[in-house]
Amino acid sequence: MVYPDGHGYFPDSVSTRASRHVKELEALVKDGKQCTVMFVVQREDLRGKVRPSAFHDPKFAEACRQAASVGVRFRALLVSCSLAGLTVEREVAVDLAEYDLRPIAGWVAENRDATGWIRSASQRRVANGPFPHEVAKPRRRSKDCFPMALKEQAEQEICFDLC
Repeated sequence: MVYPDGHGYFPDSVSTRASRHVKELEALVKDGKQCTVMFVVQREDLRGKVRPSAFHDPKFAEACRQAASVGVRFRALLVSCSLAGLTVEREVAVDLAEYDLRPIAGWVAENRDATGWIRSASQRRVANGPFPHEVAKPRRRSKDCFPMALKEQAEQEICFDLC
C-alpha cells in the first residue's frame, strides 16, 4: 500500500508466512548461498521507497533488517499491468531503516472505515489483521478417537491419536 508520504509498505497485515520466508533466506545466506527478496509494486502512485511495514507487522520488518544484516539483498520493481501483461517500469529503492510509526498510525486511524475490503458472501468490511486464519485453534479430540501407545526400541513411549 502507498501512504501519503509516498512510500510503499508491505505487508498491509500480519504475514507470518512472509516472515518465515525471509528467515529461511537468512539461513540460506548463512550457509553460503546468495539470496534476494524482490518486492513487486503494482501501484502507479509510488513516489518514495519500499519499506517493510513495521506498523502492520513489526516481526516482518525486524526479520528483514536481520536478514539484510547477514547479506540477504532487498530489491523492488515497479510494474504496470495491462491486458498485454506486466511491464517493468523501474527499480525502486528499498528502505530497511527504522522510521517513525506515528504518521502511519494516524493515516490508518483516519481511513479505518474506508480501508480493507468487502467480503463477497457476507458483505462485511474486513479490516487489517490478525485475521481468523492466523489465530491457532486448539485441537479437540473427537469421541471416536483413542490414544494408542507405541514403544520404540529405546523403550520411549510415543502416543498417537488415531481417528
